[in-house]
Amino acid sequence: MKRWSAIGLALLLAVGAESSHGEDAASEMDVADLVDPMIGTVGTGHVFPGPCRPFGMVQPSPDTGNGSWTYCSGYCGNDRAIRRFSQTHLNGTGQAALGDVGFLPFSSEPPGDPRDAALAFSKDRERASLGKYDVAAEDGTRVEIAAGRRLAHYRVTFAAGCPGKVLFDFPYGLYRHERYLPLLTTSCKVERKSATTFEGINHSDIWCPRDIAYVVELSHAPASCRRLDGHGADKGPQYLLEFAPGTRLEILVALSASAIEGARRNLAAERAAGFDERVAETRAEWRRYLGRIDLSGRGADERKALATAMYHLCVQPNLVSDDGEAPRYSTFSLWDTFRDAHPLYERLVPELVPDFVNSLLAHYRRWGYLPRWELWGRETNCMIGSHAVPVVADAIEHGFAGIDVDEAYSAVRATLTREERPGSGTMSARRTDWSVYDKYGYYPCDLVPWESVSRTLECCYDDFRAARLARRLGKAEDADFFERRSWSFTNLWDAASLCFRAKDSRGRWHVPFDPANCSLTHNYTEGSPLQYSWYVMHRPAWLIKAMGGKEAFEDRLDAYFAGTLCPGSPRNYIQDVTGLVGDYAHGNEPSHHVTSFYRLIGRPEKAAALEKRIIAEFYRPRPDGLCGNDDCGQMSAWLIRTAFGFRTTTSSLKY
Repeated sequence: MKRWSAIGLALLLAVGAESSHGEDAASEMDVADLVDPMIGTVGTGHVFPGPCRPFGMVQPSPDTGNGSWTYCSGYCGNDRAIRRFSQTHLNGTGQAALGDVGFLPFSSEPPGDPRDAALAFSKDRERASLGKYDVAAEDGTRVEIAAGRRLAHYRVTFAAGCPGKVLFDFPYGLYRHERYLPLLTTSCKVERKSATTFEGINHSDIWCPRDIAYVVELSHAPASCRRLDGHGADKGPQYLLEFAPGTRLEILVALSASAIEGARRNLAAERAAGFDERVAETRAEWRRYLGRIDLSGRGADERKALATAMYHLCVQPNLVSDDGEAPRYSTFSLWDTFRDAHPLYERLVPELVPDFVNSLLAHYRRWGYLPRWELWGRETNCMIGSHAVPVVADAIEHGFAGIDVDEAYSAVRATLTREERPGSGTMSARRTDWSVYDKYGYYPCDLVPWESVSRTLECCYDDFRAARLARRLGKAEDADFFERRSWSFTNLWDAASLCFRAKDSRGRWHVPFDPANCSLTHNYTEGSPLQYSWYVMHRPAWLIKAMGGKEAFEDRLDAYFAGTLCPGSPRNYIQDVTGLVGDYAHGNEPSHHVTSFYRLIGRPEKAAALEKRIIAEFYRPRPDGLCGNDDCGQMSAWLIRTAFGFRTTTSSLKY
């Protein structure tokens, strides 16, 4: 069996390698200065501009809005007022969550309800750089933010002519729609331990059930501290603190994913650093990661885009263990990141791969399965497939030390065969109904009425990886089982439309059916039948033959990228399907491997031309420069992998 390499398949692509500034200018530039945290803050990028450490626990950042898809990261670069600063954020997701421990400093007189205060600012007084966020508001308040590993550090300077105020909104958090408000903070217990210290612990059920413990320490005692009643106070305490005019106040916020005692330890471990020292430490730590990609010989815009992509790649997974504990990471957006991000972690940050995999296994030990989309150590039940499987399989196949191979294989097998998922909701159980899948050889759309085609296709890839791992470990019976199941996609192939199409439990095609229409049925995940017609990453030879051979396959690829398939048919793309080149949608992950099919049929120049166009159009180094959610680094990983010609493995196209 001939095996084809990764999506990047032997491509050494250096888009725009010619630089008007020359290689010497690139080598003299501090790579930390190339990172622009504002890239992706406008439009669908959904990134946050605040500072963070590589793979750290905290991501302190301003929130300019809440309660809609626009504010999944809490921030939109088009806004001109800050509603809160909060300590945890997600990088480029399509779901709003986190936003823990909100507060707002201001120097103006508060409105009738202080909770309605906002910090207005102009864009020319806002700066986001690697390691620091800095905004000077119109009322004279200046807020600077730095980040430790488990601690957020603020330096607030109030206006000289007016008492400074700080609104502490302890039950605050980010949510996507008003219907989620009952889940936002289901409990919030806060104590004012001293004139300068608050301690608390919240529980939230937004996206997943989780606890967040915190210690807040002020450098100065306030002149007054008033607990607010009324709007929002039923969820937890809110306080208005007042300080003398012109006060420079430093605020430390230490977090823990488990207990207040953990937050205390984290504060003690990181308290000593001054603000400017902390910024310098953050920049130094980032340089160690940014320096792992060679930016010499590239143009200024390309260096900026690639350095920022490396930054976004290493924002997560995030630490959730406390100081002194064995490293435990979370924020695993695996439906997105198994494709390119995790293979790049193996190449660019290999020292952390065992910790990442052992963190996935910790989830298995607690819940009995590997996570699908894990946040703060808990399953969110989001997306489809079981794509921790290829991540774990890669680490074993590539010989990473420090992983219990027997336990890892048990986790893979259980994840792909165990009927029930303890601790999961009904949505997760519906998505992993293995008895139905095994009985029919696909997910019937009448029994699994949501995303049945996409689930079948994604399960096939996971089965392929499990089969290869089982055979490597000498588990022949398991290997044969997963191998057979990895071909289940053939049961949904419609030769008339050259697409994968939903069937019911009696084997009848689902109607109505329009290959180009994204919203006609719920049988596909964030895409159309045309886009999912290429979703056979592990059996490309079969797909090429099914589409009529290499010439016909090439013609169909050409028409797909030209948008000439299904002329006159409405596309009706949802908000996640963006970055279009014809019917190809670079703004969402199911399309990310498709250009590489050209290499498999001997037309690498077509792949290179398309990838150059995608980079030029959809990775511009400006606030609206990303064409879709960064999705915890996957969009950025595609750019790095493609621009450097890296060969990845998990997302590989193989015979």
